[in-house]
Amino acid sequence: MCNEFGVHRKAVSPGERAAWIRDVRTALERLKMGWTIWDYAGDFAVVNRKSGKTVPDDTVIRALGIGDSTVTR
Repeated sequence: MCNEFGVHRKAVSPGERAAWIRDVRTALERLKMGWTIWDYAGDFAVVNRKSGKTVPDDTVIRALGIGDSTVTR
């Protein structure tokens, strides 16, 4: 089990961040290891806050291999 992984959103471009997240996730899945992303709404988030609403970061959601049907907006 990989309890937490992620990339600080201010450290790299969105594309590089998504590529790293995708690569780590797929490597863990190839090894049949469970994983969790760090974190939901902070500096390593899978969501953005816009105008008081929480909105999924579609680039990260795709990198995590999660389809739109599994994300509540």
